[in-house]
Order: sequence, then C-alpha cells, then structure tokens
Amino acid sequence: MIDLILSLDTKALIFMRSLVGQDWARFIQFTGELIVIWCGALLIYLWLSGNKENDEKRKIDALKIFFSIILVFGIYAIINI
Repeated sequence: MIDLILSLDTKALIFMRSLVGQDWARFIQFTGELIVIWCGALLIYLWLSGNKENDEKRKIDALKIFFSIILVFGIYAIINI
C-alpha cells in the first residue's frame, strides 16, 4: 500500500514539474516557503493577542493550529520512513 502511495506521489510530482518551466522554479520555491512564514505570523498574532486581551479562545485556537501542523509533519515523517 505504501509503495502504491509513493509511486502515485512520484508520478504526480513529475507531472506537475512538467507543467512548469525552469524559469519559474525559483519563484515557486519562494512562494512555497511563504506559507510557512504566514502561518508562523498567524500563530504569533493569535497567541499574543490572546495574551494581551486575556482571551483564552485565541490562545486555544493558536494551539490547535500548532498541533495540527505538528500532526501533519508527524504523519509525513511516518509515511517517509
């Protein structure tokens, strides 16, 4: 099952790479990393605003997002073992 998923993932990546020229490779890499920056900024904003206003809901939302991201990275690591 894992071999099938990896094979499909590889085929999908090769197909997507064929759609984009080499000229756009640096731009795609840059925009791919922007999501990490925006997500980190969102987490910091939610946490700080929750602390400033003593709003537990914002702090809990930030923790839920953080743990969701960690869960996704954990699943990704398990799949790639």
